[in-house]
Amino acid sequence: VSSQIGCAMGCQFCATGTMGLHGDLAASEILEQVALLTRHECSQGRPAPRNIVFMGMGEPLANYDAVSEAVEKLCDPFHFAFRRRGVTVSTVGVAPSLKKLTREHPDVRVALSLHAPTQTLRERIVPASKRWPLDELLEALDDHLSATEKRHKRSASGLMIEYVLLKGVNDRDEDADALAALLRGRNVMLNLIPYNPNVTAALHGFEAPEEATCRAFGKRVINRGLRVRLRQEFGQDVSAACGQLALDIEDVAG
Repeated sequence: VSSQIGCAMGCQFCATGTMGLHGDLAASEILEQVALLTRHECSQGRPAPRNIVFMGMGEPLANYDAVSEAVEKLCDPFHFAFRRRGVTVSTVGVAPSLKKLTREHPDVRVALSLHAPTQTLRERIVPASKRWPLDELLEALDDHLSATEKRHKRSASGLMIEYVLLKGVNDRDEDADALAALLRGRNVMLNLIPYNPNVTAALHGFEAPEEATCRAFGKRVINRGLRVRLRQEFGQDVSAACGQLALDIEDVAG
């Protein structure tokens, strides 16, 4: 589900970031997305969704109050009755709000959009990291892992680390080695996401790596002690895959 219209984080590979931020969604508007999806699935004879991920448009932790209220309603047995472990909040790394989320919603899952193993490279790909640098982000990550240690020990996955692979930018052997060193000892699952071409390809010259490169990157990181998944993408045909969500400005204004 989405938490904002557009996004102010400006991740260089993400079409949503090219829109800028046009507004925050209210908690009711976030919940409406879930209600509409539930109604649609049930009308098709399929079960209602049991897992919700805040990975649509926007940075959820930049709209913290609305997202927090939506999470409470999603998990309320008299509203949507989701398991708290069935709700995942993704963030590009708003470190203070990540700490707040850990305190107020410790049972909600977190997915951290990392995308680079060093501060220098991350500033190039994720401009918001200039405001919340890698060392501050890792401190917030460690706080979360410490607070949820028992839960993650029972899980086969651990906390999710999102990493979009960009050809020749962050998919090299040295990037894999640096990433493994950065995350070693932390109970995380690395989710590798091949770049989904969008308007940012023309803006920044990004390309998707070959599948063999993605698999080699994953294997190299696995050999250095991390758990890894290589995401199989869906939705590219309707520009709805990771990093492709965007509206024309005229659509937003209309």
